[in-house]
Amino acid sequence: MSSDEDVMPLVALLPAHCEFDEEEKAAALVLPVFRFTFGDDVALLSPPPASPCRAIHRGFMLSAERYAQLEIELRKTYNLVLVVTAEEYEAAHYYPNSYQHLLNAGLTPPALWQPVPEPATVTEECFQEVFEKICSEWPARYTSVLLKDYVKSAKATSQRFQQVPVNSELPEMCCELVAARGVRFNRGVVLKAWVQLALYPNRGGFTTNEWRLFFGRGSLLSMEANSYQDADTAPPPPEEVVARAEQVAHSVSNPYFSLDLAETEEEGWIALEIGDGGVSGPAPGQDLNKLW
Repeated sequence: MSSDEDVMPLVALLPAHCEFDEEEKAAALVLPVFRFTFGDDVALLSPPPASPCRAIHRGFMLSAERYAQLEIELRKTYNLVLVVTAEEYEAAHYYPNSYQHLLNAGLTPPALWQPVPEPATVTEECFQEVFEKICSEWPARYTSVLLKDYVKSAKATSQRFQQVPVNSELPEMCCELVAARGVRFNRGVVLKAWVQLALYPNRGGFTTNEWRLFFGRGSLLSMEANSYQDADTAPPPPEEVVARAEQVAHSVSNPYFSLDLAETEEEGWIALEIGDGGVSGPAPGQDLNKLW
């Protein structure tokens, strides 16, 4: 963002969908709010500002291509300049772009990925090389992987990709993940070393200990429990882990992003993922007034 843009007035930009009505109330306490729809084109529901403004966008996940369209149309038609550019959005939205930052901070087990430019015609052969690298290069203790695309896992529809054995059937499972994600598939397949997350009793069962952190321009904005854990039994991330997350915040090329931390059974704390802050939902029970 240029110095001229940095001094522009700040506004909030939210989808017209009712899911963001509560966020509008919170945002309106501190900023002018603009709601919009985004079909083939962007349309604001109210007159645009008379002079250019910076816009903090919070909304649904978009592909990098759709986000770039959003950025261009808002600037050209509505005098709105997104705080997070399309390039910065992509830096946080797609896992391979943030992996090295997490690795440098000691916050991730090993991971590899395979681009899939043509999901409809993907074959097992596409994943043979990455399978062989896992077998030859990873420590022997990593005997399973978690499969996801560059943005999301398929856990909403199936748990079978959450812990996949590293064996000759792994390339086939990668193909099945592509099929399971269908039209929502994002760019390629990520194979992350599976580690057992710590579990704590809660509501008659057990839950993980995950925390969602939001960062703005390298500073920690909030840190909230993100897996319905009992705060009396599940501890927050230690200060040194938060410090490593802050190290990531200073290296990722995105001024507003989220980072999810999780406690493991044997490997301390890890980062599950990074996401653009504008398309990362609040943690359960998070105070939206404080978030804004």
